[in-house]
Amino acid sequence: MLSDYKPHRITSPWSAILLGYLAAASLYAGPYSPGPNIDETTAINGTTAIDAFEDAEMTIRNPELVAWANAFLNYFPDPNVSQTFKTPEGALGPADATRFHNSNTTTIVTLGDGGSITLSFATPILDTDGFDLVVFENGIISATDGRGFFELAFVEVSSNGTDFHSFSGRSSTPQPTSPYAFLELDPTNLDGMAGKYPATYGTPFDFAWLGLTSVSHVRIVDILGNGGTLDADGKPIFDPYPTSGSVGFDLDAVAAHVTARYSSWRKARFAWENNFTTTSDPSTDADGDGCSNLMEYAFATLPTDPSSRLQPNISLHGQEIQFHFWRDPNKIDLHIAVEASSDLQQWTEIALSTSGQPFQTIQPNVAGVTIMENTAQQPHTVTISAPLNQNRLFFRLVFSLPTSP
Repeated sequence: MLSDYKPHRITSPWSAILLGYLAAASLYAGPYSPGPNIDETTAINGTTAIDAFEDAEMTIRNPELVAWANAFLNYFPDPNVSQTFKTPEGALGPADATRFHNSNTTTIVTLGDGGSITLSFATPILDTDGFDLVVFENGIISATDGRGFFELAFVEVSSNGTDFHSFSGRSSTPQPTSPYAFLELDPTNLDGMAGKYPATYGTPFDFAWLGLTSVSHVRIVDILGNGGTLDADGKPIFDPYPTSGSVGFDLDAVAAHVTARYSSWRKARFAWENNFTTTSDPSTDADGDGCSNLMEYAFATLPTDPSSRLQPNISLHGQEIQFHFWRDPNKIDLHIAVEASSDLQQWTEIALSTSGQPFQTIQPNVAGVTIMENTAQQPHTVTISAPLNQNRLFFRLVFSLPTSP
Protein backbone atom coordinates (compact mmCIF):
# COMPACT_ATOMS: atom_id res chain seq x y z
CA MET A 1 0.00 0.00 0.00
CA LEU A 2 1.05 3.60 -0.47
CA SER A 3 2.22 5.27 2.73
CA ASP A 4 3.40 8.77 1.97
CA TYR A 5 5.35 11.05 -0.32
CA LYS A 6 8.50 12.66 0.98
CA PRO A 7 9.45 15.63 -1.17
CA HIS A 8 13.01 16.79 -0.59
CA ARG A 9 13.27 20.15 1.17
CA ILE A 10 16.00 22.48 -0.02
CA THR A 11 17.10 25.08 2.48
CA SER A 12 18.22 28.46 1.17
CA PRO A 13 18.27 31.98 2.61
CA TRP A 14 14.99 32.80 0.88
CA SER A 15 14.20 35.78 3.11
CA ALA A 16 17.46 37.57 2.38
CA ILE A 17 17.16 36.86 -1.33
CA LEU A 18 13.52 37.97 -1.46
CA LEU A 19 14.20 41.25 0.34
CA GLY A 20 16.93 42.09 -2.17
CA TYR A 21 14.67 41.48 -5.14
CA LEU A 22 11.69 43.30 -3.68
CA ALA A 23 13.88 46.35 -3.26
CA ALA A 24 15.05 46.08 -6.86
CA ALA A 25 11.57 45.47 -8.27
CA SER A 26 10.46 49.00 -7.52
CA LEU A 27 12.96 50.28 -10.06
CA TYR A 28 11.06 48.77 -12.99
CA ALA A 29 8.37 50.62 -14.86
CA GLY A 30 6.21 47.87 -16.29
CA PRO A 31 4.34 44.73 -15.19
CA TYR A 32 6.29 42.15 -17.20
CA SER A 33 9.43 40.06 -16.84
CA PRO A 34 12.66 42.11 -16.45
CA GLY A 35 15.97 41.84 -18.29
CA PRO A 36 18.38 38.89 -18.10
CA ASN A 37 20.45 40.31 -15.24
CA ILE A 38 17.55 39.79 -12.82
CA ASP A 39 16.61 36.34 -11.46
CA GLU A 40 12.91 36.84 -12.18
CA THR A 41 13.60 37.14 -15.90
CA THR A 42 12.15 34.64 -18.37
CA ALA A 43 15.08 35.16 -20.76
CA ILE A 44 16.65 31.95 -22.08
CA ASN A 45 20.40 32.11 -22.53
CA GLY A 46 22.03 30.41 -25.49
CA THR A 47 23.77 28.20 -22.98
CA THR A 48 22.71 28.51 -19.33
CA ALA A 49 20.78 31.01 -17.27
CA ILE A 50 23.95 32.67 -15.95
CA ASP A 51 26.94 31.94 -18.17
CA ALA A 52 28.13 33.83 -21.21
CA PHE A 53 28.75 31.43 -24.05
CA GLU A 54 31.25 30.60 -26.70
CA ASP A 55 29.37 30.13 -29.93
CA ALA A 56 30.81 26.77 -30.92
CA GLU A 57 29.83 25.26 -27.56
CA MET A 58 26.31 26.63 -27.38
CA THR A 59 24.26 23.52 -28.09
CA ILE A 60 26.54 21.45 -25.85
CA ARG A 61 26.35 23.82 -22.88
CA ASN A 62 22.58 24.28 -22.91
CA PRO A 63 20.90 20.87 -23.21
CA GLU A 64 17.47 22.51 -23.18
CA LEU A 65 17.92 23.92 -26.70
CA VAL A 66 17.34 20.66 -28.52
CA ALA A 67 16.91 21.76 -32.16
CA TRP A 68 17.24 24.81 -34.41
CA ALA A 69 15.26 25.97 -37.43
CA ASN A 70 17.04 24.47 -40.43
CA ALA A 71 15.13 25.81 -43.46
CA PHE A 72 13.20 28.90 -44.55
CA LEU A 73 10.09 28.64 -46.70
CA ASN A 74 9.76 32.31 -47.60
CA TYR A 75 11.30 35.67 -46.83
CA PHE A 76 9.54 38.96 -47.48
CA PRO A 77 11.80 41.85 -46.39
CA ASP A 78 10.96 45.52 -46.40
CA PRO A 79 12.36 47.03 -49.67
CA ASN A 80 14.37 49.49 -47.57
CA VAL A 81 16.52 46.73 -46.08
CA SER A 82 20.10 46.95 -47.32
CA GLN A 83 21.09 44.08 -49.62
CA THR A 84 23.84 43.22 -47.16
CA PHE A 85 21.27 42.16 -44.59
CA LYS A 86 18.93 40.24 -46.90
CA THR A 87 20.40 36.94 -45.75
CA PRO A 88 17.62 34.53 -44.71
CA GLU A 89 20.13 31.73 -44.22
CA GLY A 90 21.43 33.74 -41.27
CA ALA A 91 18.39 32.65 -39.26
CA LEU A 92 19.23 28.96 -39.61
CA GLY A 93 21.13 26.92 -37.09
CA PRO A 94 22.34 28.00 -33.63
CA ALA A 95 22.32 31.59 -32.42
CA ASP A 96 25.55 33.53 -32.72
CA ALA A 97 27.50 35.42 -30.09
CA THR A 98 28.67 38.18 -32.45
CA ARG A 99 25.63 40.46 -31.88
CA PHE A 100 26.34 42.16 -35.21
CA HIS A 101 26.23 41.19 -38.85
CA ASN A 102 29.58 39.77 -39.91
CA SER A 103 30.55 40.55 -43.49
CA ASN A 104 32.42 37.26 -43.77
CA THR A 105 29.80 35.09 -42.07
CA THR A 106 26.04 35.27 -42.39
CA THR A 107 24.82 35.46 -38.80
CA ILE A 108 21.46 37.29 -38.95
CA VAL A 109 18.67 38.20 -41.33
CA THR A 110 16.95 41.60 -41.27
CA LEU A 111 13.18 41.71 -41.84
CA GLY A 112 12.68 45.45 -42.21
CA ASP A 113 9.54 47.37 -41.31
CA GLY A 114 6.67 44.90 -41.48
CA GLY A 115 8.82 42.20 -43.13
CA SER A 116 8.54 38.51 -42.34
CA ILE A 117 10.24 35.13 -42.64
CA THR A 118 8.80 31.62 -42.28
CA LEU A 119 11.05 28.87 -40.93
CA SER A 120 10.71 25.14 -40.44
CA PHE A 121 12.31 22.41 -38.36
CA ALA A 122 13.55 18.98 -39.42
CA THR A 123 10.93 17.39 -37.16
CA PRO A 124 7.89 18.97 -35.47
CA ILE A 125 8.36 20.55 -32.04
CA LEU A 126 6.13 18.98 -29.39
CA ASP A 127 4.41 20.81 -26.57
CA THR A 128 6.25 19.76 -23.42
CA ASP A 129 6.15 20.81 -19.77
CA GLY A 130 7.36 24.42 -19.97
CA PHE A 131 8.63 26.70 -22.72
CA ASP A 132 8.75 25.14 -26.20
CA LEU A 133 10.16 27.82 -28.52
CA VAL A 134 12.89 30.45 -28.11
CA VAL A 135 13.50 33.33 -30.55
CA PHE A 136 16.86 35.16 -30.59
CA GLU A 137 17.41 38.73 -31.83
CA ASN A 138 20.62 40.80 -31.68
CA GLY A 139 19.50 43.59 -29.34
CA ILE A 140 21.98 45.62 -27.34
CA ILE A 141 21.59 46.07 -23.60
CA SER A 142 22.51 49.58 -22.46
CA ALA A 143 21.58 49.80 -18.78
CA THR A 144 21.99 47.70 -15.65
CA ASP A 145 18.22 47.39 -15.25
CA GLY A 146 17.93 45.56 -18.59
CA ARG A 147 16.89 48.46 -20.83
CA GLY A 148 18.42 48.60 -24.29
CA PHE A 149 18.10 48.94 -28.05
CA PHE A 150 15.56 46.24 -28.88
CA GLU A 151 13.52 45.69 -32.06
CA LEU A 152 10.31 43.71 -31.77
CA ALA A 153 8.42 41.09 -33.77
CA PHE A 154 5.27 39.01 -33.52
CA VAL A 155 5.69 35.22 -33.43
CA GLU A 156 3.28 32.97 -35.31
CA VAL A 157 3.31 29.17 -35.34
CA SER A 158 1.68 26.46 -37.42
CA SER A 159 1.25 22.71 -37.31
CA ASN A 160 0.84 22.36 -41.07
CA GLY A 161 2.61 25.35 -42.67
CA THR A 162 -0.71 26.88 -43.77
CA ASP A 163 -2.76 27.79 -40.71
CA PHE A 164 -0.84 30.10 -38.35
CA HIS A 165 -1.62 31.15 -34.80
CA SER A 166 -0.12 34.29 -33.29
CA PHE A 167 1.10 34.72 -29.73
CA SER A 168 -0.46 37.73 -28.02
CA GLY A 169 1.98 40.62 -27.67
CA ARG A 170 1.56 43.43 -25.15
CA SER A 171 3.36 46.76 -24.80
CA SER A 172 3.22 49.42 -22.09
CA THR A 173 5.98 51.57 -23.58
CA PRO A 174 4.99 55.25 -23.31
CA GLN A 175 4.70 57.18 -26.56
CA PRO A 176 8.13 58.69 -27.30
CA THR A 177 8.99 61.96 -28.97
CA SER A 178 9.51 61.42 -32.72
CA PRO A 179 11.91 60.61 -34.28
CA TYR A 180 13.17 57.90 -31.96
CA ALA A 181 15.59 55.77 -33.99
CA PHE A 182 17.60 55.11 -30.84
CA LEU A 183 14.67 54.53 -28.50
CA GLU A 184 15.64 52.63 -25.37
CA LEU A 185 13.07 49.98 -24.38
CA ASP A 186 12.39 48.56 -20.92
CA PRO A 187 11.70 44.77 -21.00
CA THR A 188 9.24 45.17 -18.13
CA ASN A 189 6.97 47.04 -20.56
CA LEU A 190 6.98 44.19 -23.09
CA ASP A 191 5.41 40.73 -23.19
CA GLY A 192 4.68 38.03 -25.78
CA MET A 193 6.91 39.54 -28.50
CA ALA A 194 10.31 38.42 -29.76
CA GLY A 195 13.20 40.81 -29.29
CA LYS A 196 12.60 42.06 -25.72
CA TYR A 197 15.98 40.70 -24.59
CA PRO A 198 19.55 41.42 -25.81
CA ALA A 199 21.65 39.22 -28.07
CA THR A 200 22.43 35.73 -26.70
CA TYR A 201 19.21 35.81 -24.66
CA GLY A 202 16.09 34.46 -26.37
CA THR A 203 12.43 35.20 -25.72
CA PRO A 204 10.52 32.00 -24.78
CA PHE A 205 7.04 30.88 -25.87
CA ASP A 206 4.80 28.03 -24.73
CA PHE A 207 2.57 26.22 -27.24
CA ALA A 208 0.06 25.58 -24.44
CA TRP A 209 -0.75 29.32 -24.54
CA LEU A 210 -2.32 28.65 -27.94
CA GLY A 211 -3.67 25.18 -27.21
CA LEU A 212 -1.28 23.52 -29.66
CA THR A 213 0.36 20.13 -29.17
CA SER A 214 2.97 20.39 -31.91
CA VAL A 215 4.44 22.97 -34.31
CA SER A 216 6.31 22.49 -37.58
CA HIS A 217 6.60 26.09 -38.85
CA VAL A 218 7.42 29.44 -37.25
CA ARG A 219 6.78 32.86 -38.79
CA ILE A 220 8.47 35.99 -37.47
CA VAL A 221 6.76 39.28 -38.41
CA ASP A 222 8.46 42.62 -37.75
CA ILE A 223 6.46 45.19 -35.82
CA LEU A 224 6.44 48.67 -37.31
CA GLY A 225 7.54 50.68 -34.30
CA ASN A 226 5.81 54.01 -35.04
CA GLY A 227 2.75 53.17 -32.94
CA GLY A 228 0.65 52.17 -35.92
CA THR A 229 0.69 48.51 -34.86
CA LEU A 230 -1.51 47.67 -31.88
CA ASP A 231 -0.95 45.04 -29.22
CA ALA A 232 -3.46 42.46 -27.98
CA ASP A 233 -5.08 45.09 -25.76
CA GLY A 234 -5.36 47.70 -28.51
CA LYS A 235 -2.42 49.78 -27.29
CA PRO A 236 0.21 51.17 -29.71
CA ILE A 237 3.58 49.41 -29.89
CA PHE A 238 6.76 51.48 -30.07
CA ASP A 239 10.32 50.44 -30.85
CA PRO A 240 13.27 52.24 -32.56
CA TYR A 241 11.89 54.09 -35.61
CA PRO A 242 12.83 55.03 -38.23
CA THR A 243 16.05 53.11 -38.86
CA SER A 244 18.10 52.45 -41.99
CA GLY A 245 20.28 49.70 -43.44
CA SER A 246 19.50 46.94 -40.97
CA VAL A 247 15.88 48.08 -40.72
CA GLY A 248 13.64 46.52 -38.10
CA PHE A 249 13.89 43.09 -36.50
CA ASP A 250 17.21 41.25 -36.93
CA LEU A 251 16.54 37.54 -36.51
CA ASP A 252 19.45 35.48 -35.23
CA ALA A 253 17.91 32.05 -34.61
CA VAL A 254 14.86 30.07 -33.51
CA ALA A 255 15.26 27.10 -31.18
CA ALA A 256 13.11 24.26 -29.91
CA HIS A 257 13.22 24.17 -26.12
CA VAL A 258 12.60 21.29 -23.73
CA THR A 259 12.57 22.04 -20.01
CA ALA A 260 15.17 19.88 -18.33
CA ARG A 261 15.90 21.75 -15.08
CA TYR A 262 13.78 22.97 -12.20
CA SER A 263 15.25 26.46 -12.55
CA SER A 264 13.78 26.71 -16.08
CA TRP A 265 10.48 25.07 -15.17
CA ARG A 266 9.71 27.54 -12.39
CA LYS A 267 10.17 30.43 -14.88
CA ALA A 268 7.60 28.87 -17.19
CA ARG A 269 5.09 27.75 -14.61
CA PHE A 270 4.96 30.70 -12.19
CA ALA A 271 4.30 34.40 -12.64
CA TRP A 272 7.67 36.03 -13.26
CA GLU A 273 7.62 37.89 -9.93
CA ASN A 274 7.49 34.51 -8.14
CA ASN A 275 10.41 32.96 -10.01
CA PHE A 276 12.70 33.41 -7.04
CA THR A 277 10.40 33.41 -4.01
CA THR A 278 9.13 30.71 -1.67
CA THR A 279 6.00 30.39 -3.84
CA SER A 280 8.07 28.50 -6.41
CA ASP A 281 10.27 26.75 -3.83
CA PRO A 282 10.41 22.98 -4.60
CA SER A 283 9.00 22.14 -1.16
CA THR A 284 6.01 24.52 -1.47
CA ASP A 285 2.55 23.32 -2.49
CA ALA A 286 1.63 26.48 -4.43
CA ASP A 287 -1.92 25.47 -5.35
CA GLY A 288 -2.81 23.52 -2.20
CA ASP A 289 -3.61 20.27 -4.02
CA GLY A 290 -1.46 18.05 -1.80
CA CYS A 291 1.43 17.87 -4.25
CA SER A 292 4.61 19.88 -3.70
CA ASN A 293 6.00 21.93 -6.56
CA LEU A 294 8.74 19.32 -6.91
CA MET A 295 6.14 16.58 -7.33
CA GLU A 296 4.33 18.70 -9.93
CA TYR A 297 7.65 19.13 -11.73
CA ALA A 298 8.30 15.38 -11.65
CA PHE A 299 4.81 14.49 -12.90
CA ALA A 300 4.60 17.36 -15.46
CA THR A 301 1.47 18.89 -13.92
CA LEU A 302 0.63 22.55 -13.33
CA PRO A 303 1.71 23.84 -9.90
CA THR A 304 -0.75 26.74 -9.86
CA ASP A 305 -3.85 24.75 -10.89
CA PRO A 306 -5.28 22.44 -8.19
CA SER A 307 -7.27 20.52 -10.82
CA SER A 308 -4.01 19.55 -12.56
CA ARG A 309 -2.63 16.75 -10.45
CA LEU A 310 -1.50 13.16 -10.82
CA GLN A 311 -1.65 11.03 -7.67
CA PRO A 312 0.21 7.72 -7.44
CA ASN A 313 -2.27 4.91 -6.97
CA ILE A 314 -2.56 1.24 -5.99
CA SER A 315 -4.38 -1.49 -7.90
CA LEU A 316 -4.77 -5.27 -7.68
CA HIS A 317 -4.07 -7.49 -10.66
CA GLY A 318 -4.56 -11.20 -10.01
CA GLN A 319 -2.03 -12.20 -7.36
CA GLU A 320 -0.10 -8.94 -7.61
CA ILE A 321 -0.37 -5.50 -6.06
CA GLN A 322 0.71 -2.70 -8.37
CA PHE A 323 1.93 0.79 -7.52
CA HIS A 324 1.52 3.31 -10.38
CA PHE A 325 3.10 6.74 -10.79
CA TRP A 326 4.69 8.94 -13.46
CA ARG A 327 8.08 10.22 -14.58
CA ASP A 328 9.00 12.96 -17.07
CA PRO A 329 12.19 11.80 -18.86
CA ASN A 330 13.05 15.37 -19.88
CA LYS A 331 13.85 16.35 -16.26
CA ILE A 332 17.57 15.61 -16.15
CA ASP A 333 18.19 17.16 -12.72
CA LEU A 334 15.60 15.08 -10.90
CA HIS A 335 16.40 12.25 -8.49
CA ILE A 336 13.49 9.85 -7.84
CA ALA A 337 13.85 6.96 -5.43
CA VAL A 338 11.35 4.19 -4.73
CA GLU A 339 11.52 2.93 -1.17
CA ALA A 340 9.86 -0.08 0.44
CA SER A 341 9.07 -0.96 4.05
CA SER A 342 7.27 -3.65 6.00
CA ASP A 343 6.73 -1.57 9.15
CA LEU A 344 6.79 2.13 8.09
CA GLN A 345 9.91 2.54 10.21
CA GLN A 346 12.78 1.04 8.25
CA TRP A 347 12.84 1.98 4.57
CA THR A 348 14.89 0.35 1.83
CA GLU A 349 15.64 2.02 -1.48
CA ILE A 350 14.75 -0.52 -4.17
CA ALA A 351 14.81 1.52 -7.38
CA LEU A 352 16.29 4.77 -8.58
CA SER A 353 15.96 7.15 -11.54
CA THR A 354 18.54 9.92 -12.07
CA SER A 355 19.46 12.27 -14.91
CA GLY A 356 16.21 11.49 -16.75
CA GLN A 357 17.09 7.82 -17.10
CA PRO A 358 14.66 4.89 -16.60
CA PHE A 359 14.36 3.30 -13.19
CA GLN A 360 16.98 0.75 -12.24
CA THR A 361 16.61 -1.81 -9.45
CA ILE A 362 19.37 -1.09 -6.97
CA GLN A 363 18.58 -3.54 -4.15
CA PRO A 364 16.34 -6.37 -5.25
CA ASN A 365 15.88 -7.78 -1.73
CA VAL A 366 12.10 -7.49 -1.86
CA ALA A 367 11.18 -10.84 -3.37
CA GLY A 368 9.24 -10.77 -6.61
CA VAL A 369 9.23 -6.98 -7.10
CA THR A 370 9.43 -5.84 -10.73
CA ILE A 371 9.49 -2.39 -12.32
CA MET A 372 7.99 -1.56 -15.72
CA GLU A 373 8.06 1.82 -17.48
CA ASN A 374 5.74 2.68 -20.36
CA THR A 375 7.75 4.99 -22.62
CA ALA A 376 4.92 5.37 -25.15
CA GLN A 377 3.22 7.93 -22.92
CA GLN A 378 4.40 11.36 -21.82
CA PRO A 379 5.03 11.55 -18.95
CA HIS A 380 6.07 7.91 -18.70
CA THR A 381 3.91 5.60 -16.60
CA VAL A 382 5.89 3.57 -14.06
CA THR A 383 4.44 0.43 -12.47
CA ILE A 384 5.93 -1.46 -9.53
CA SER A 385 4.50 -4.93 -9.03
CA ALA A 386 4.83 -7.16 -5.97
CA PRO A 387 3.24 -10.54 -5.18
CA LEU A 388 0.41 -10.71 -2.66
CA ASN A 389 1.43 -12.64 0.45
CA GLN A 390 1.07 -12.57 4.22
CA ASN A 391 3.72 -9.87 4.64
CA ARG A 392 2.79 -6.21 4.66
CA LEU A 393 4.55 -4.01 2.11
CA PHE A 394 4.53 -0.24 1.84
CA PHE A 395 5.95 1.92 -0.95
CA ARG A 396 6.88 5.59 -1.03
CA LEU A 397 8.50 7.99 -3.50
CA VAL A 398 11.29 10.35 -2.58
CA PHE A 399 11.98 13.31 -4.86
CA SER A 400 15.09 15.48 -4.69
CA LEU A 401 17.28 17.81 -6.70
CA PRO A 402 21.08 17.43 -6.66
CA THR A 403 21.60 21.13 -6.06
CA SER A 404 19.47 24.13 -5.17
CA PRO A 405 17.44 25.07 -8.32
